[in-house]
Amino acid sequence: MPIISEVGRRAWRVRLLIASIYSLLILGGVTMVYPFVMMIALSLTGTSDFGDFKLIPAYLYDDQALCTRYTADHYCHLDLISVANFNNAYGTGYYSFKELAVGALDNAATGYDCALADWVAFLPTVPVDDWIVGNRQKTNAEYRRFLRERFDGDVTAVNFAYSEMYDSFDEAAILREDPLNAAWTPPRGRLGEDWRAFKQTIDFADRIYPNADQAYRGYLRRKYDNDHHRLSETWSRPIQGFNAVRLNASRPTSENEAEDWDTYVHSRWPKRLIGDTGRILSIENRFRDWLRGKYGSIDRLRAAWSLPAHASFDDVALERTAFQPAAARDDGGRFLATMLADHDGQARYRNYLGRKYPSIERLNRTYHSSYRSFHDVYMPKLMPRPEGIRQDWLDFQDEFIVALDLPSKFSAFLHDRYGNVDAMNRAYGLELASFDTIDPPYFAKDIADFKRVKKGLRRWYLTRNYRTVIEYIVLRGKALWNTFVLVVCMLVTTLTVNPLCAYALSRFKLAFAPKVLIFLLATMAFPAEVRMIPSFLLLKEFGMLNTYWALVLPGIASGFSIFLLKGFFDTLPEEIFEAATIDGASPTRQFWQIGVPLVKPILAFIALGAFTAAYGGFMWAFVVCQDPDKWTLMVWLFQMQQSEPQHVAMAALTLASLPTLVVFLVAQRIIMRGIILPTFH
Repeated sequence: MPIISEVGRRAWRVRLLIASIYSLLILGGVTMVYPFVMMIALSLTGTSDFGDFKLIPAYLYDDQALCTRYTADHYCHLDLISVANFNNAYGTGYYSFKELAVGALDNAATGYDCALADWVAFLPTVPVDDWIVGNRQKTNAEYRRFLRERFDGDVTAVNFAYSEMYDSFDEAAILREDPLNAAWTPPRGRLGEDWRAFKQTIDFADRIYPNADQAYRGYLRRKYDNDHHRLSETWSRPIQGFNAVRLNASRPTSENEAEDWDTYVHSRWPKRLIGDTGRILSIENRFRDWLRGKYGSIDRLRAAWSLPAHASFDDVALERTAFQPAAARDDGGRFLATMLADHDGQARYRNYLGRKYPSIERLNRTYHSSYRSFHDVYMPKLMPRPEGIRQDWLDFQDEFIVALDLPSKFSAFLHDRYGNVDAMNRAYGLELASFDTIDPPYFAKDIADFKRVKKGLRRWYLTRNYRTVIEYIVLRGKALWNTFVLVVCMLVTTLTVNPLCAYALSRFKLAFAPKVLIFLLATMAFPAEVRMIPSFLLLKEFGMLNTYWALVLPGIASGFSIFLLKGFFDTLPEEIFEAATIDGASPTRQFWQIGVPLVKPILAFIALGAFTAAYGGFMWAFVVCQDPDKWTLMVWLFQMQQSEPQHVAMAALTLASLPTLVVFLVAQRIIMRGIILPTFH
């Protein structure tokens, strides 16, 4: 008989009540489904749109959002927030990629399309140490695959070759690079050789080319408190803004401008990006070529210098100090003397000394010499040992340097290609005064790359995070196997031990049954973390740590499950078991053929709980199994979250939740019976 009769349902108040009940149920259902749907949505995002919390990521239907995400991924080197790399390349001041608009890139790229073909042809000539690897999530995976192939899957060989302590290849990541930082040096030895080989395989769309002009502008902004009017006054020429300033390849003629240039180049500009006047070739590269011509092989150089650390000529640096081995110091001095001789070095050296010392007497006091005039002074061919003479020798060399930034190299490339500015202007349809006035088309290159890959970009972003997770798990074949063994063992033992114990306490009227039941219920009074300590110590005494026994044994018997099953067995009619006994059925047969089928709903509920505990358990599995070969899926996913961004972690959680969802849907009918049937007894 229904609680509300057919007649009663016709009243508007009753209908309003029923509508309210259904509304609350629907609202409750939404609050359960919404977090899961949001987790799926976040698993499809990236670094730029993870915090939007939209059920449908904007890049799926909006080209603006798609371009923003592509740009954020491209300029992501090691930092999850990679807007600084973008600002350094474009000279912008964005705090977030959400401020970026496709139109901004298109407008910035206007006028540079003509130079794009030349820029694309120029990029392969850029030395591998002068650009950095972008698109962190993609290139990290590529670098790990590269190392696996390079070392035949042996992480121990990687550790030996690179002096690292990796437990697995997934701890390896792309190297931090900062080509425009004077304190940064490219990797050397076996690591440097392999790293350069890997970088050569990187797609041009995943390469970040640092903009030296922006680095110089940043230095000037800090020095002049971001006030370009002060800069104009100091340099005595009108400057529209800091973005109008470029890092000159050679020392400016204006005194104040030259002072800023000297300070920046000599203190902050990498020495490996310094060349001599008139030559677009770094001093270090020329020095290495000079050494190749002199020694022929790196083995002969190592023997001469007594420096066995150099694996190739590319590892050799021009260290202009007195702390180098004698042979290395002599080679450096001979090379520098040869280089300066190309520019009438003796005469320039005397002019330099004449500017520094007001009189020859002042120089003689400093040098402890007796020169009659500056014409009697000769530039030493080797690095002099006396402190004063050596410092002048080094400072003089610095007057003949140029900053070999990317725009300067691009200008030299255009000069070689077109010969004169008029030919370039005719090709570009522009009216430029010199080759140095054209900026590299960073914007046009990024827009061209985006439009080239736009067609398949959405599909790539939809599956990228999931591919990362699946690849991570598949490469750990024992993670899935360990989880499968644990779940199967827990289900079998839980659905065997608990029903047997509950059946015995219910059917066999034992005198001590109430005490046993109270003891089982008492175990529920302590949190799992409290029970974890004695369980761990007991397993340690038995020598079961790092085994499947350690994962399964502590969870076989459950006080709650036994209590629940006993209560259900107690509700079953005695007549059923008495009839089975008269028919000759043994207690074991009565249990399996009568008891178990009748408590199937409760067993389904317990099985779901056991599956969830075994499959989703992390802490216990991590504590008792320190050996990675015994780690379950959840332990590996936890490890993954330590090195991967949040959106990848969301994809991992989404995939991890699917088995539980499938099990719940399959067992839903039985579980609902387990909830409803006891109410009729």
